[in-house]
Amino acid sequence: MRYLFTCIFMMLALPAAAAQPGKECRGKQTFELSDGTTGCLLHLDTTNITRTLSRDDGQSKSQKRQAVLSVVGLYGKFDTRMRVTSKRMKEICTAVMPAMQQKNGGRTPNRVVVQMVWPGVALPKPTRANGGQHLNQAAELSGSCRSPQYFGNRTR
Repeated sequence: MRYLFTCIFMMLALPAAAAQPGKECRGKQTFELSDGTTGCLLHLDTTNITRTLSRDDGQSKSQKRQAVLSVVGLYGKFDTRMRVTSKRMKEICTAVMPAMQQKNGGRTPNRVVVQMVWPGVALPKPTRANGGQHLNQAAELSGSCRSPQYFGNRTR
């Protein structure tokens, strides 16, 4: 009977333990998302986003905007679906906005870059594109934490 209770307890406790923040999050701002994923703010910095419009007639344009970059470590169920990652991006942006405002001199930033790093998720094969360390997802959002626009090649 004890063995049965132990097995039931382990089946219930393991998923909850997997979502706990790891050693990377010690002493950092932590948060929990609506889907049960937990995370922490690993790094906060300013960055520039360059948009380039290439044209055949030589009238190419380039536009550079400043943004606040927030790198967050997440623990929980990894998902690549855009509807799931978009919802997470918006929640993360809202959760760390006070820190981003402080970094931006007390003002709400016009553009925000959120990079989700998953230290607990193993990479299928390390490549130069993913750095060979952790699986990450990054997107640019507006200052009101809406309309994520993903970097790189992503399909819906």
